Amino acid sequence: MGGIARRLFGSSVAQAWRAARARLSGASAGTAIPPLAPVEPAFLRSAEYRRLMAEHLPDPRGYDRHEAQNETPSFRFRHHEMRHRLGAFRWRGLQEHLDEVLALVEAPGATIADLGGAACPVHAGAVVVDRLPCDGWGRPVPYADLSRLPAPVDGVFTSHALEHFDDLDRALEAIERALRPGGRLIAHLPSYTCVRWRAGHHANERYGDHRWTFGLSEDAKPEGLIGYRDVDTAIGERFAIEVAAYCGDDSIFVSAVRR
Repeated sequence: MGGIARRLFGSSVAQAWRAARARLSGASAGTAIPPLAPVEPAFLRSAEYRRLMAEHLPDPRGYDRHEAQNETPSFRFRHHEMRHRLGAFRWRGLQEHLDEVLALVEAPGATIADLGGAACPVHAGAVVVDRLPCDGWGRPVPYADLSRLPAPVDGVFTSHALEHFDDLDRALEAIERALRPGGRLIAHLPSYTCVRWRAGHHANERYGDHRWTFGLSEDAKPEGLIGYRDVDTAIGERFAIEVAAYCGDDSIFVSAVRR
């Protein structure tokens, strides 16, 4: 099943349109927010980007991988005050793996699917695949499902979306089918280390609850995690993993190639 996130499965078209308009206007929060602007690679390589990502650092609680769990001033600044400017790259983990992400989305002649990326598209040239009718830049979303892509793609990027799928294995199967042999998957996911992102804890009316709690097979986990999966093991059943690592903002970065 190629669908996007569970947060979109139960929505009617009208509900999805209202959600999209609320996302763009900030109506759900009761205050207007600046519209998202396309994030250009030149900006991501600039001193200005690095300055914004370093705002409020160092933090008295330390700069480590748990800025989301600790809700540091830097985390709040990046994800709330500067979301319109930083877009998908407000995430510390994507900053840490910027070269890998840009190598994927800027590859000459490559077709990249941005799975579940309507809220904050990763690149102007990527094809957004989402159930929302328009993306955060105001563009119509061309495909609601990976299976509707007209041809295999060279890469799939997905950020904080796979945790919403009812059936993770079927979602990974859909990604595998959408990729050409040798195509690359970059998955950026929430880690169990942020308690409020764990399945059973995370509830969000706009985006839907988290169905899965993710970690890596390398470490011991707390007992009682709901919907827990070693995401490197799950992805490794279908792809050759090149990178699987915990990263900033209590997230996980995986880069893998379709066999």
